[in-house]
Amino acid sequence: IEQNRFYGLEESVVGMAESNAIKAEVYGNQNLVSGSVIKMELLQDISVNGFRIPKNQFVFGQCALNGDRLTISINSIQYDNSIFPVSLSVYDIDGLEGIHVPGAIARDAAKKASNQAVQGLQMSSLDPSLEVQAANAGIEAAKGMLSKKTRLIQVTVKAGYKVYLKDENTRHSQ
Repeated sequence: IEQNRFYGLEESVVGMAESNAIKAEVYGNQNLVSGSVIKMELLQDISVNGFRIPKNQFVFGQCALNGDRLTISINSIQYDNSIFPVSLSVYDIDGLEGIHVPGAIARDAAKKASNQAVQGLQMSSLDPSLEVQAANAGIEAAKGMLSKKTRLIQVTVKAGYKVYLKDENTRHSQ
């Protein structure tokens, strides 16, 4: 009986025999925020637990923004009515984990500045009149709306962006 478990590259997820990474690319232009799912396409055949998964198969990963890197983890691959649990991370062509997204730090600084500006939209009045209460309610609504719009930093990853998938289970095993 086969158990569901995470397979290591050495035992079950195999790219090219002479390398420890799998070639893939981003499929289509994608606008992403932390928590988004990114769609990628395999550029080579791989083997997962003895099953061959052909190149051009789509794989999906969970995104997280970390400074100027978009980190992506792939926890499963679906193929031919089967779901294979894996533990893969995406590496950029510079050899560092995550996709380099220049300007993400600047966007984060702009987001923080706009949050501070929204927090400054307070009317400090002791006037209990209906007009002042309505104005305060409107300002609170505007603050909520602006803070929600600035909370998420969005990055764009272009179609065809080349990446490497690396098995996390072999990272610390040497």
